[in-house]
Amino acid sequence: MIRQVCSRIGVRGLVGAGWSRFAGESDDQVFVAGDFNHDAVLPRCLAAVHHGGAGTTATSLRAGAPTIVCSVFVDQPLWAWRMKALGVGEGFPFQALSADKLIAALQRALQPEVRAQVRAVAARLEEEHGAVQSTEALLRLAGRAADPGRIRAAA
Repeated sequence: MIRQVCSRIGVRGLVGAGWSRFAGESDDQVFVAGDFNHDAVLPRCLAAVHHGGAGTTATSLRAGAPTIVCSVFVDQPLWAWRMKALGVGEGFPFQALSADKLIAALQRALQPEVRAQVRAVAARLEEEHGAVQSTEALLRLAGRAADPGRIRAAA
């Protein structure tokens, strides 16, 4: 199905098999990889299609990649909904996945206005410094004074 989708859209695909037992061979159209650095690879991708875990979703947005979520677990439909609400992608349950559905979602995600919107979201995320803000909030909750300069230097 992945080859069919890539062929019909005219793109190459990267399958991140990770720890799974995904069986597939790489060729000129689809490359099957084990673990890889999402932060390094996703900025080079036209779009990201994944399960919609919070970390993978955040990484795909920071990379400026329109995101299609094929949710399989509890919180993942929320991230699919957020992609649609932000205008940077969409999603559906993995059980509803089909070549036609994925092709339609990717064709919408690759439109110039969606790509521009995801770049704008990526820029806002870059300015947010979420890890620093979270650390400062946790220290305040613990009743400890936060040293913003030290926290920001470590981030």
